[in-house]
Amino acid sequence: MSDSATAVHQEEAHEHHSSSLQHHFTTYEQQMEAGKIGMWLFLATEILLFGGLFVGFGLMQAKYPEAFVEAHHHLDKKSRLFEHRGSFDQQFYHGHGRALRQD
Repeated sequence: MSDSATAVHQEEAHEHHSSSLQHHFTTYEQQMEAGKIGMWLFLATEILLFGGLFVGFGLMQAKYPEAFVEAHHHLDKKSRLFEHRGSFDQQFYHGHGRALRQD
């Protein structure tokens, strides 16, 4: 087939497709089935990924419970919040006061 005949054939094929039907599908049913399979494949991979992460977390917590208790004390957010806020305030106001004095 010549290039011009192929181009005409492709244009005719695209005229029959609706704007919501993607060019690589022939029917809406085929497009919907491909979308469903893609979504189920995505969900399966997410379950495998996060399932593995949670199982690994559970195994490590069962094997080293004292490390998790110790780490919990290092992550005490309420007491750390005020420590960090105080140091931030000191740094901010110290630098801000120096900038005001220069003017």
